[in-house]
Amino acid sequence: MTKSTQTLHNRNLKFFQIFRNSISELRNKISRDLHFQNRIIKISKLIFNVTIWLYCLNVVDAEDEFHSEIRETISQWAQTLKEIQTAEEDWKSESLLLEGQKESLAAEEVDLKNSIKLAKEERDSSDKDSVELVNKKKKLEDVTKLIDSEITKFENRILELDKVLPRPLRDKIAPQYETMRLSEEKKKEIGLAKRVQNLLAALTEIEKFQNKITDVSEIIKVKDVEQQVDTLYFGLSIAYAVNKTGDWAAVATGNSGWEFKERKELGEKIKQLVQIARKEGEIDFVELKSQVK
Repeated sequence: MTKSTQTLHNRNLKFFQIFRNSISELRNKISRDLHFQNRIIKISKLIFNVTIWLYCLNVVDAEDEFHSEIRETISQWAQTLKEIQTAEEDWKSESLLLEGQKESLAAEEVDLKNSIKLAKEERDSSDKDSVELVNKKKKLEDVTKLIDSEITKFENRILELDKVLPRPLRDKIAPQYETMRLSEEKKKEIGLAKRVQNLLAALTEIEKFQNKITDVSEIIKVKDVEQQVDTLYFGLSIAYAVNKTGDWAAVATGNSGWEFKERKELGEKIKQLVQIARKEGEIDFVELKSQVK
């Protein structure tokens, strides 16, 4: 081998070694940085350098002993370029997919934040409504207690009238009195509304009795003697009673607790008055002397 040939051989060997090392380095970079686009740029620069070295190798004689190995290396380099292209295309596809997933996750994050905000607002509103309901309930309970107290006072006052009301009126409002005498537990069961209605019914009957003349047939007791009489009640002020024959009569007043006192001398006039009230006699002026205390 001549000196010039030996020099060219050594130079080509050196280039080949550098080229092979470059290919090896290229493969390592691809395996490490397959999914990082910025590293692809560096790989491209490396390929450019390799191309320069290959150009230099073209000067090697076709019969050089390294020809076959260089051809294999070039084949590997072409395969490497194909892998790079495939990796780059895969990276672009995956990048688009990841970008879409990123946008989808961002939208989902916004929706979740809005849902959390709405749930918090609903919770705060619910808490506020609960507080308002508790306050309203307390106010209602206070008002109920006040109304119950006032109704009880009215019931007790009407029950006290039982001693001064005439018997016909007491018989008339006996159902209302029975309700007023119920226990506290029973009164809670019937409710405030029915108790108020019961009070109004009793007061209405008392007012009606007070504003008219009431004609009743009854048995009264005077000096331990019972008498069947017809009685005229002039409101809640005075009552005149007379027997069927008119020879016995009695008078009672509300101030005396409706205790009848015998007044035989008024028998005929009271009988006449009863007949006029029942429209059984002629209308006339009847004078009855009686003092109401």
